[in-house]
Amino acid sequence: MADKNKTDSKKETIVYQANPLVEGRRDFTLIETRLFYIGLRDLVPRLTEQVKPWDNGSYKDFPTTKIQPSELIEMFGNNKYYNTLQGICREFAKKTVEIKNIDDKGFEVYPLFAQLKYKPDEGLTLVFNPFMIPWLLDLADKPFTKLPFEQVWALHSSYAIRVLELVLQYQNTKTHERTITIDELKQYLGMSLDSYEGRNNTFKEKVVMGSIKDINEKTFYKVEVETIRDGRKIAAFKFKLHLPSELKKQKQKKKAQEALDIIAGLAEGKAMTGNTTSSDSQKKRPMPDFVVKDKDGNKIEHPYAEPVRIKDGKTIL
Repeated sequence: MADKNKTDSKKETIVYQANPLVEGRRDFTLIETRLFYIGLRDLVPRLTEQVKPWDNGSYKDFPTTKIQPSELIEMFGNNKYYNTLQGICREFAKKTVEIKNIDDKGFEVYPLFAQLKYKPDEGLTLVFNPFMIPWLLDLADKPFTKLPFEQVWALHSSYAIRVLELVLQYQNTKTHERTITIDELKQYLGMSLDSYEGRNNTFKEKVVMGSIKDINEKTFYKVEVETIRDGRKIAAFKFKLHLPSELKKQKQKKKAQEALDIIAGLAEGKAMTGNTTSSDSQKKRPMPDFVVKDKDGNKIEHPYAEPVRIKDGKTIL
C-alpha cells in the first residue's frame, strides 16, 4: 500500500480506538503497527448507545482481515517476503497491549491477535483477540479517538505514529494541547524508564523531534512541542496540535494579508510617485516674469526688493 502523503481529509478512512488503548503500553515495530492498522480498517465499531451492542452480530465477533499477497509485496517491498513475514508474525504473536485501570490502579494485559495465518494463494489472515472487543468494537460507553488511516500509514516511524495517536486524543479539546511527562511518554512508546537515562536531550532530539518532523512532513497535521524543565532536567513535553481546518484558515488569512500588503504597497508607491512628480514640477515651473521697479520707476536688480507692477504707465503697489 503506497504512502498517501497529505491526503485530502474528505477522503480519509477513519479508524477508532478506545482512549485507554491509545494510552496503553505497547511496543510495536513499524511493520507491526501497520498490520494493526490494517486490522482496524476492517472494523465497524459501535459508537453510540442508539446501536444495540449485539445487533446482527456486528459487535459480537471480530471480522477476519485478509491482506492480499499484492499488498504484502507492497508492504515489504519485494516478492521475497515469506521468510520476513514468518519472523514478523512469530514476534507479533508474542506482543501484548497493557491497559491501565485508573479506578482501582490495576491493569489488564492482552495479546492483540487471536490468529495470524498465512497461505500463499490467500495472503495473510488476521483476527483480533475477542478480549479486545471493549477497546476496539464496543465503544459507545467510553471515550475513544478517531484516527485517519492514510495519515498514519504515511508515517515512517512507529514512534511518530504513537505521538500522533496521543495528540489526536486531544483533537476535540479547545486548545488541542497535551502535556506528557517524559516517563509517561516512554511508557506509551513501550520503552523502559531507564531508556536514554542521563541522555534526555538525545531522547528529545531522536525520538520526540524526529517524530514531530515525520508528522509535519508526511501528514496534513502540524505539531509543535515545548520542553518543560525541572531546573536543567527535562520533565515533560507540551504538545500543540494544529488541525487541517485551522491550517487552512491560517493559510487563507496569510494570503489575504499578503494581498492587502501588496495593495497597500502599490498605493504607497503611487502616492510617493505622485508627490515626487508634483515636487519636481514645482521646482521646474518658471517664476512669473514681473518687472521689478522702485516707486520712482527705476528697475531694481536686487532679488529681495519690493516688487511692483507697471500698468498703463502707472506704478501698482
